[in-house]
Amino acid sequence: MRTAAAGPALGPRFQAGAVVAGVLATFLVSLAAAALLALMVYATSITEQSASALLLVIGLGSLAAGAGYGAHLARGLGWAHGLATGLVYITLSLALSPLLFPGSWSLGGALLRLLLGGAVGTLGGVFGVNL
Repeated sequence: MRTAAAGPALGPRFQAGAVVAGVLATFLVSLAAAALLALMVYATSITEQSASALLLVIGLGSLAAGAGYGAHLARGLGWAHGLATGLVYITLSLALSPLLFPGSWSLGGALLRLLLGGAVGTLGGVFGVNL
């Protein structure tokens, strides 16, 4: 016999698989956007400094889209799925950063990235769950 506690009355549940899907989507979109940006730097007069600023904006957009995708898959708790997607993505990025860019890591920068990633991920998740 099923009880009310085991039924759908509990509402949506957190789904780690949706977060993983959101993180993977973020990495794929970021990688594709970075490749396009590299081609633009090669083919146009965009400076590397301008490209760096564009890459930040593109990365945040990719994170919002990936968090939205993960939250959409979860069909609930958009803020939580988005926040988790943002934090996991930024944490993985920070872990890979010393391998790709030695000497570029700082605690203040890491905390700022985690805060920004969590905020952008949360917003992306809130919008994505409602699409």
